[in-house]
Amino acid sequence: MAVDFTTFTEVDPNNKLTVISAKITAVDLDRDEDAYVYRDYGANAFNGFSINFEWRIESTSVNTGAAIVGMTQATVDDSSGWGINDFGISLTRQDPNFNITLFEGDNSESDTIVGVGADAIVYMTISRTEGGTSLYVAAFSDSGRTSQIGATISIAISSATKFRYVYGISSLNNASGGRNFDGFVQNMTINAIVFPTPGVATAVGNPLVAAVTIALKGLLRDLRLVAPARKLSLKSRRRDTHLSSDRRKK
Repeated sequence: MAVDFTTFTEVDPNNKLTVISAKITAVDLDRDEDAYVYRDYGANAFNGFSINFEWRIESTSVNTGAAIVGMTQATVDDSSGWGINDFGISLTRQDPNFNITLFEGDNSESDTIVGVGADAIVYMTISRTEGGTSLYVAAFSDSGRTSQIGATISIAISSATKFRYVYGISSLNNASGGRNFDGFVQNMTINAIVFPTPGVATAVGNPLVAAVTIALKGLLRDLRLVAPARKLSLKSRRRDTHLSSDRRKK
């Protein structure tokens, strides 16, 4: 499912973000301010999932300037307020490199891809199997995701963890000014099965669930069509039986 960022909630008191349907652009996003764009998908929405998106950091970004994409269980805040079992992925200028870091919300665990190029789009994939205890992130230099940058990185998470909020972008407000980030996030897609209420499954970009749903709808439609026809057929047979009986009496 392609994400429409205009359906997300924007918290941006200093007007550092520009949001359109497929893209969020940040200019001078600093580390002494709250700025984030998020959506509430409902409690326990995401368990197993795959998320693709693209982002870019400009060489005009200042050292340690960063932007974060992530998911949380219950927290609505910039990434500095996220907790254990929340996660974020940061794109950061760390001279002389531009790095991608996957981290648990409380910073108890992290893993980093070093040496991502500036002024170029990086194609990202986040994945987790349903009930899995690991979260994986891979970066690529091409849209087909065949040329991987560095190795796949991962962190451990609880198998019981289910996520509610998706962040298209977030600042990291640790009261450190003068660390501006320039860049953007775009073309996010989420492939997952969502369980907003116990026992009720809906498809979010999941072709298998969508196909099953369509098949079931078709089956129900066919059953509704067959049932009246069968009733007519029974009535017809009864009428023919009565006619035959009447002929024998004559």
